[in-house]
Amino acid sequence: MFASLIAQHGLEYLFAIVVLMGLIQISIGVLNLVKYARIIPYSVMLGFLNGLSIVMFLAQWAQFKVDEVVANGVEMVTKMWLLPVALGIMIFFVIVTMAIIHFVPKYTNAIPSSLVAIIVMIIIAVLLGKMVIL
Repeated sequence: MFASLIAQHGLEYLFAIVVLMGLIQISIGVLNLVKYARIIPYSVMLGFLNGLSIVMFLAQWAQFKVDEVVANGVEMVTKMWLLPVALGIMIFFVIVTMAIIHFVPKYTNAIPSSLVAIIVMIIIAVLLGKMVIL
C-alpha cells in the first residue's frame, strides 16, 4: 500500500502518512476507543499478523541480492545473490538477531528484546567493520 502511494506521490508522502497515522493512534488512545479492539476475533488478528510477517519477509528478501551489470553488447542489470562471504555475514546477522529477540524475554522484560538486538548488532557490525579495515 505504501509503495504504490509513494510511487505515485513521491517520498515526501511517507512523512505525511506516518504523521497522520500517529495522530490517529493518539486520538484513539485519548478517546478510549481501544476497548473496541476486543471485538476483532483472535483468528482474524492472527491471520493479519501472519500476512504482515510474510509481506515483511518478502520485502527484506531483496537485501540478500545485489545488482550485477551484464555487458553482452547491451547493458542489462540483473539481481544476483551476494558473494558467499557477504551472504554468510548477512545470514549470521539475521540468525543472531532472531536469537536475541527470542531469548532475551526469557531473562528480563525490563528492556525490549528488539532494542537489545539493535544495540548488540550495531556493536558487532562496528567491530566487524574495524576488523575488515585492518
